[in-house]
Amino acid sequence: MEFGNIVSFICLCFILCACASKLKSDGVNGVNSCSISLDQNSYTIFLEKYVDQNAHDNGDSSKRSSNRGNVRLSTLEKRLARSMRDLISQIRRGVRKIQQHLGKTGNHKKRDIYKKNKRSFCPAGFTTVYNGDACYLLSNFDATWYEAKDFCTAINSDLLALGSIREYNLVTFLIKNNQAHSNRSGWWTGGTYLAKSNQWMWISETALRPFKFIKWAGGQPNDTMSQCVYLNRQDNYLWHDDNCNVKNFFVCETLAERV
Repeated sequence: MEFGNIVSFICLCFILCACASKLKSDGVNGVNSCSISLDQNSYTIFLEKYVDQNAHDNGDSSKRSSNRGNVRLSTLEKRLARSMRDLISQIRRGVRKIQQHLGKTGNHKKRDIYKKNKRSFCPAGFTTVYNGDACYLLSNFDATWYEAKDFCTAINSDLLALGSIREYNLVTFLIKNNQAHSNRSGWWTGGTYLAKSNQWMWISETALRPFKFIKWAGGQPNDTMSQCVYLNRQDNYLWHDDNCNVKNFFVCETLAERV
């Protein structure tokens, strides 16, 4: 059964209960049962009615009372039929809207799957891990924090800003598994201390972002004159602060292109 049919059927069950209650509240005796017939294309509602007559009443009075009851029941049936037609139309419109919404949701999911199936491409000299969203360049020379920042900017990237534990693990994985770089003592990141705001931030050409997580080594940060963050090899690449004029290797970062 289609989704729309299920919704309509449930709603019609509630209508049926309401119709029986309405007839009873209006004083119509003997409304014994209501039933629903459902097929793929239509809904039919049957109201089984039995109007009780007083076995002790007789003559014209009994007939007139019965006739009035039948007329009243017929009027209620007509009103109920009109109400049900209107409500069924509303239900069908609602079902169409739900189906349209589900269709749009399905399209979004298809686009997400398509995006995930795309491959990541990095600029020359940059690399990524597991078809990631970002590309990284490990420098082959050392520089001060300021020089490293300027170099990354010159090649349309930024000093590394670690947005998550996952990214931190990816970058340290790249460093540890690169024989040419695995023995470097430290790697500058874009982390720096801003005295005006009294907090550590990731700095780039377009934005300042506070740390979402921290990976400081024990006892770090430990020097008010050391205001830049680097990954320390001897401490398993946990964060250390250092004087920004000290020379370290560094990591540049840019977004991957998906095609």
